[in-house]
Amino acid sequence: INGGDSINVNYQIAGTTKTPLLLAVGPLPVHTQMVQLLLEHGAHVEEGESYHGISPLMAAVNVQNTSLVELLLQQGAQVNTRAADGKTPLIQMARAGNLSLLQLLLQWGAQVHVYDEQAKNALMYACSENRWTIVQYLLTLPTVHVNDYKVDTPLWHACAAGHVEIVQELLHHGAHIEYRLDGTIYSTTPLMEACEWGHVDVVELLLYHGASVTSRTGRKAWTLAQQSGYHRVVH
Repeated sequence: INGGDSINVNYQIAGTTKTPLLLAVGPLPVHTQMVQLLLEHGAHVEEGESYHGISPLMAAVNVQNTSLVELLLQQGAQVNTRAADGKTPLIQMARAGNLSLLQLLLQWGAQVHVYDEQAKNALMYACSENRWTIVQYLLTLPTVHVNDYKVDTPLWHACAAGHVEIVQELLHHGAHIEYRLDGTIYSTTPLMEACEWGHVDVVELLLYHGASVTSRTGRKAWTLAQQSGYHRVVH
């Protein structure tokens, strides 16, 4: 770069869309000084691997390098960039359970209500992955609404995964115990999900809080447990 010859720092490897900047970020050992050098010489902070939609910022988030994430954001990286599957840096950190990096992304304007291609947002991933501290923190934010959903609610995801402490926390923050108002014959309530996967402690908690054993379409929660062989739930 410093030799005086004309070098394209945004050169893409033949047959790929990977740039030197993306390779310097990861997933191999991160070279922070190399990233800084490339940025100083005009590396495009938004150019990444297009097939999977991995930008340099997303790559830095995936290796959970806080200083590198902050550097890229300072250089203009878009905090709400999306991978090909719709996931954002915030969603990735909610899944990974990295609270400090998640807080940094929020400080730079990360949106909490973005859904990926699986119709899940950051709170839903934290619920399904049992990221207790992330759930607690997100529920303190005024922009986070515990009953927001696109297909399934945060409570539904927590019940399906059997994370009873998170279920209790969501209920404490006003989570609606039934699935949704526009249920179809294919819809399942949080109780039905807990029954289907044999999460007895979650079933007991939901029943204590008044969950209906019959969905709005007439499906019985206990039949899912019976079909899955969870006889302890049935009784």
